[in-house]
Amino acid sequence: MAGDPLIDEVRAIRQEVVREAGNDLALLCDRLREIERQFHSRTGPFTDVPVQPVPELFPLMNKPTEDPLLDDLHRMRQRNAET
Repeated sequence: MAGDPLIDEVRAIRQEVVREAGNDLALLCDRLREIERQFHSRTGPFTDVPVQPVPELFPLMNKPTEDPLLDDLHRMRQRNAET
């Protein structure tokens, strides 16, 4: 069975990341938390990432749906973005 090139690439990247952490799960988790902190504060490699999603990339994101739960979630997201 031939491998999927995308899956093979993801697995190779995963192995590299784990190897860089010395196969130490605690160190890997610390690094991931630091990346998450940088993303939320838009520092490091994330300085150019917009805080709000680009509407052109997500045209249906705030459109009304036929699902009241999704509509409530959209309203909550909008309220949180305004605060």
